[in-house]
Amino acid sequence: MDTKWIVRAVLAPIAAAAIGAGTPAAAPRCEASVHAELSHVEHKGLVTTYTYTVDVATLAPCATAHFALYSTERISKTKLKVFTTRGEVRLRNGSISKILKYDMPNGHEMVRWEVKATTCEPCEP
Repeated sequence: MDTKWIVRAVLAPIAAAAIGAGTPAAAPRCEASVHAELSHVEHKGLVTTYTYTVDVATLAPCATAHFALYSTERISKTKLKVFTTRGEVRLRNGSISKILKYDMPNGHEMVRWEVKATTCEPCEP
């Protein structure tokens, strides 16, 4: 038998194992859900403060969940503008609530708002 074939037969599985060992294992999956409620509106001198209670939940044992509040304001009779306010929470085994405040200039009108989960990153428990 040719020595080249013997060397290839011996080295090929070792090389394949070494290449496979360098690939990272699949990261644990992380999904988060959010639910928000408008809990308070306070009119101040120059702004109106909207306070939201944001409930974030995940099944991951440890996660950092990012979310965003999208608020659509009427800034004039003909113009609407969407503003984004970001937030994040770190949670372990379940859910957590966070207070999120949003200041809107007086003279603007809140047309609609919604909170969405943007990303979820697993962390070490």
